[in-house]
Amino acid sequence: MRALWEVIMSGLIKMMKTLSLIQVRIGIIFFTCLSAAVSAENRTAVIVVEHWPPWEIARDTKKEQVTEGLAVELIRILADRLDISIELKNAPWGRAQHMIKTGQADVIPMIIKNAEREADMLFTVPVYKDRLLFAYSTDKFETFEWQRWEDLRPYKVGITRGYNYVSEITVKEDVYFEMVTTDKMNILKLLHGRVDVIPLYYVSAIAMFKEIPGHEKLRFAEKPLATKVFRLGISKKSFLAEKIDEINKTLQEMQNDGTFKKILGEYYLE
Repeated sequence: MRALWEVIMSGLIKMMKTLSLIQVRIGIIFFTCLSAAVSAENRTAVIVVEHWPPWEIARDTKKEQVTEGLAVELIRILADRLDISIELKNAPWGRAQHMIKTGQADVIPMIIKNAEREADMLFTVPVYKDRLLFAYSTDKFETFEWQRWEDLRPYKVGITRGYNYVSEITVKEDVYFEMVTTDKMNILKLLHGRVDVIPLYYVSAIAMFKEIPGHEKLRFAEKPLATKVFRLGISKKSFLAEKIDEINKTLQEMQNDGTFKKILGEYYLE
């Protein structure tokens, strides 16, 4: 009888040890999953920016550290409503696109949707619409207007690398153009008579003019090249890609509740 009792007790002890081991393993799996979930929720979204008033503004002398601007404020409020952290990372246009493509960055603000960019990013609902206009200097023209591309044949057109409009202009065989890397360089060339007209987005142009001596000479042609829709671009490799519906819903709420109007101020369009 004693021997049978010892066998039963031994079996019970082994069973309890087995159950304890299973419970420990389940606990480890549970806390690992919980930790991963918390970690994912607490990830910081990297926003690639570059000095581009009024959307992204750097106050340092070299204009290399963006800290404010309309797009920056909009993204900060969006991130707060989504309960995520953000980090602003300064990068020139070419590097910014590479960072989005490789997943080193999560968001690029105020970007125009096209087929090439759709390969690497998702696009939010519209954030802003702006007119693309030809700017000219009154040192060159008393007034400048155009209706057709053929009207530009006598002139030297300055364009800025990276913009969506570049592919539209560079295929015009009869239009002579020169390309630079920033709008500011183009504006300075225009003021010094090295190009005759340059395409600029109206809102950003007005903000940039304030930083450039002699901008009082600059005017805009009335006819726009186009009206373009700006959005937020989300890297397809970003953790935010899975939140695109939530992001769009929140942006729409910000539009409806007056947040956009408050942020954009004089630039707000109904």
